[in-house]
Amino acid sequence: MSLRTTNIAKTSRLSQVLDHGRWVAAATVMFGHVRNTLFMGYTEVEEMGLVTKIFYLVTNLQNEAVICFFVISGVVVGGKCLNILRDDSLLLGRYAVDRLIRLYIVLVPAVVLSVALIWLQNVLIEAPKFWCAKIDYLDILGNFFYIQHVLVDLPCNNIPLWSLANEFWYYLLFPALFVAWVRRGRRDGWVAGSLVLVVLIFLAFADVHDRHGVLVYFSIWALGVLVWVPLQIRPNIVVSLALLVIALALSRSHVLDGLYYIRDSAIAGSLLLVFLSVLAWDDLSGPLEATSKTSLVTKTGVFLAGFSYSLYLVHWPILHFGRNTLKHIFNVSLPLNPGVASSYGIYAIITSVCVMTALLFWWLFESRTLRFRRWAYRMLNI
Repeated sequence: MSLRTTNIAKTSRLSQVLDHGRWVAAATVMFGHVRNTLFMGYTEVEEMGLVTKIFYLVTNLQNEAVICFFVISGVVVGGKCLNILRDDSLLLGRYAVDRLIRLYIVLVPAVVLSVALIWLQNVLIEAPKFWCAKIDYLDILGNFFYIQHVLVDLPCNNIPLWSLANEFWYYLLFPALFVAWVRRGRRDGWVAGSLVLVVLIFLAFADVHDRHGVLVYFSIWALGVLVWVPLQIRPNIVVSLALLVIALALSRSHVLDGLYYIRDSAIAGSLLLVFLSVLAWDDLSGPLEATSKTSLVTKTGVFLAGFSYSLYLVHWPILHFGRNTLKHIFNVSLPLNPGVASSYGIYAIITSVCVMTALLFWWLFESRTLRFRRWAYRMLNI
C-alpha cells in the first residue's frame, strides 16, 4: 500500500490547522475543568440567561477536546512513524527517543508540581477540609511508567494524566503493528508481533475498559493515521465542518451517553474528514505563499500550540490548589454563582494563572525538547 509523504510542511494549510487544533483543544480542556470545578452545575442554576447558557456550552467540551487530541496525535506522530518505517527502519531508535523525551520533558516537572502543591496545601490548610490531601508515592512512580489507570491510580490533583498512558501505549503499539505486518515471516516481524501480543494481553487484563481505556481508544488514535493513506476521496471542507459540528452537538445532547465509543468515534471520524479536506485543498492549490510562514495566523498558531502540552498537564494541579486556597484561606463561597459578575473575575484569575504557569513550563522545559533530543542522539550514537 502506497502512502502519502508524511512530512508536514510549515507552508501547508494542514500544518496551520493542526497547530490551531492543538491549542484550541488544550484551552477547551482547561476552560471546561475550571468552570466545572468552580461553578455550580448546570442543573443547579435557577435562572439561566442566554449568556450563561453560552458560557456553560463552550466550557463543557473538554471530553470532546481530548478525542480531538488523540486524532491530532495520530496525524502527527503516526505520520512521523510511517515516514521512518517507510524510509529507514533503523531510525526507529530516534523515533523512540523523540517520543519519550516529548512525553517526559513536561511530565516529570508536572508530576513534581502536583506533589509539591499537595504538600503545600497540607501545610497551609487543615488536611481533612479537602478531598485530595494524601500523596501515594507508589502511584506517583507508576505514572512515570505510564501505568496510571492501568495498575496504579492517578495523582488526585492531576486527572488529565490518564491520557498520557494512552499516548505512550499508542506510540509503542502502532510501529510494532506496522513492522509485524510489513515484515511478516521475517525475524523482526516475529519480534514485533510478539511484542504486540504481550502488550495486548497485558492491557486486556490490567486496564480499565471504559472511556479511559487504552485499547478502547486505540482505533480512534489510529484514525488520524488514515490522513496519510490515499483514500481517493476529496471531502468538501464545508460539509466536513458541518458534520463535526453535528457530532459535537450530538455529544453534548447526551443522546449517545450510553454509547460513548460510537459518540466519540463520530467526533473522530468527522475531524478526520476535516483534515482530509484540508489536505485535498493543499493538493489542489499548492503550498501557501512563503510570506505565510510569518503571517499572524501562522505565528499565532505556532506560539499557542508550542505550550499547549504544558497547559494540558499543569492546569489541573493549579486549579485544584486555587480552589482550596479560595475556599479555605480567602473564604470564598463555592461553588460560584454564574449570576454574580465577580464569579467571572475569579474564573479569569484562575485561568490566567494556569496559562502563565504553562508558559513558564514551556520556557523552562518544553522549549528545550529539540536540545534534549540532540543530546540523546549523541549519547546513544543514533
